Amino acid sequence: MITLLWRSKTVKKMIRAAGVGLLFLAVLPLSPASAGEEPLEKLKAGKAAFDVECRKCHTPKYALDETYSRDDWEMTVNMMRSNGAEITDEQKWVIIDYLTAKSLLETKCSVCHEIERPLSKTKSPADWLATVTRMSGKKAGHLSEEEVRWIAAYLAMERPAAE
Repeated sequence: MITLLWRSKTVKKMIRAAGVGLLFLAVLPLSPASAGEEPLEKLKAGKAAFDVECRKCHTPKYALDETYSRDDWEMTVNMMRSNGAEITDEQKWVIIDYLTAKSLLETKCSVCHEIERPLSKTKSPADWLATVTRMSGKKAGHLSEEEVRWIAAYLAMERPAAE
């Protein structure tokens, strides 16, 4: 039966179409968990786009006081675009990355300590990664490896080591 299904042109077309779809999804910046992305550069671009585009209508505090999931930030940015915000597709994704990383820091790290604690320090990107990795080990399973990378990148952007 499996052999008959495999020989079916319809099944082959479906598999080929699914493969192309999966390949397409793999190259889109849809999630902080996407492999191979440089979080720090994406977050810098996201903060810059946020500062220019979102501040046209909102005070920074208005948006930055919220802590949403990635899906909720995507829905919010899409709603702003439908309300007339002139945000390109590229800007959309880096803004979502930036807001999601900030929300991750605030929701995940505040479980163990005040957010002011990491925000009162300055470190290099490598030192922030080491710190967030070490801290994630204190509560096993609380942070994924991708979340560690994005939180560390957010902290490196917001609280860089003095040069």
